[in-house]
Amino acid sequence: MAASKKGSVNIAVEEGFPKDHISFKEAGYGERHFVRKGEAYDEVTKPLQEPVRVHRDRCYAVNDSDSFVRYIGVYGDEGKGIIFCGNNQLVMFFNEASRAERVVLPFQPSLELKSFLGDGPKKTFTQKAFAKVLETFPDAVEGQKLLLPCVERLKIETQVEFESSIDETDHVFFYREKDGTQTARIPKQITLGIPFFERSKNTVLITADLEITRPKSADEKPVFILTNPRHERTHREAIEAEVEGIRNELKNWMFVWGSPEVVNVPVWGVASGKISD
Repeated sequence: MAASKKGSVNIAVEEGFPKDHISFKEAGYGERHFVRKGEAYDEVTKPLQEPVRVHRDRCYAVNDSDSFVRYIGVYGDEGKGIIFCGNNQLVMFFNEASRAERVVLPFQPSLELKSFLGDGPKKTFTQKAFAKVLETFPDAVEGQKLLLPCVERLKIETQVEFESSIDETDHVFFYREKDGTQTARIPKQITLGIPFFERSKNTVLITADLEITRPKSADEKPVFILTNPRHERTHREAIEAEVEGIRNELKNWMFVWGSPEVVNVPVWGVASGKISD
């Protein structure tokens, strides 16, 4: 390109441009182009291209189903968005085409669930710790008023009999006190009515097995083991209940079960009679 300067204007002669084409750079705007038309010049500058903006400020997590529903109701668009349902969270994308902006509802285990079953499906307690959790969540355990005193006064070292086979439904303990031999019955199964997820309105019923291990020496204390044999199924049912409640509030939205992430699915070959990955 051959060019000469005249003030702040570059008179440009460049291959592909007519000889009467001029261009110059304007601060805050960029390069502008003009061509002569008679005694005047017409601007032929192309419109500025705005960069694509990704709204990363709208990628965050909410704490409960109510917040998830309220936010989507105000800012979401069911004609463009989509909601993925998985084992650990719900993900709403504002736009299915781009999937750049999203709101996530993580499924966090409730305080009650962690207190009774830990990370699931089993938790071990000392006698004192088991009595404490029964006392802390009185409404979570069916028959708590009868169960708690039995757990608190249980004295394995003075027992006369400790056999699981005595009763099919209860652990039976006999122990001596000043007023004679006493009997304690602690059920082998207890029913928990608790929210599975934190801040959830849904209550799940869990029939948990209660095992009590006998101390091996006079210095040891009894150990209580609480187990949910249907833990995985209970987890799935709790998710389904959460999703169903949200779907009732967001009737026009598309819900799909699965992960929004791309996964490698193995391909099963049948032509050669072999399995291929």
